[in-house]
Amino acid sequence: GVLTVVYVFSFIDRQIFSLLVGPLRRDLNLTDTQVSLLMGFTFAVFYTCFGVPIGRLADSYSRRWVIAIGLVLWSAFTTGCGLAGTFTQLLILRMGVGVGEAALSPAAYSLITDCFPRERLATAIIRRDRRAPDQFAGELEDGRSAVHLPCPNRRLNALSLKPWCRLP
Repeated sequence: GVLTVVYVFSFIDRQIFSLLVGPLRRDLNLTDTQVSLLMGFTFAVFYTCFGVPIGRLADSYSRRWVIAIGLVLWSAFTTGCGLAGTFTQLLILRMGVGVGEAALSPAAYSLITDCFPRERLATAIIRRDRRAPDQFAGELEDGRSAVHLPCPNRRLNALSLKPWCRLP
């Protein structure tokens, strides 16, 4: 349940950037190299490099707290990305998103191994990794999710919102 919701947030945070490439490139005057650094390299390097030390923390401390702190961190950095006005700011914030999201996988795998018998462990991990977004969407459609999302305001679609632009 909760891990599925957190994993969906992680999945969305990773994928949402690709939807904003065009407007970001235009408004921040980003080059192809800068976009590739923001989307792939920077995030991946920090996600990978911090995964092992954070995994060690998950072995030593409360895994639930490691996940919670990671969620708060990557959410704050994702919000910061929406307010960034330059490539450098966006780059640093994307590094932070990578570090925050690195907390989820090691701690989640550790929690899953405690909750399932060894013979069902592979099935549990596969469901977490591959089916979580689909499962979460199905739960929302069936009304079984503990999270109730409000219906979006249809009038907002007509607005041209650019959250990465600062208000005067």
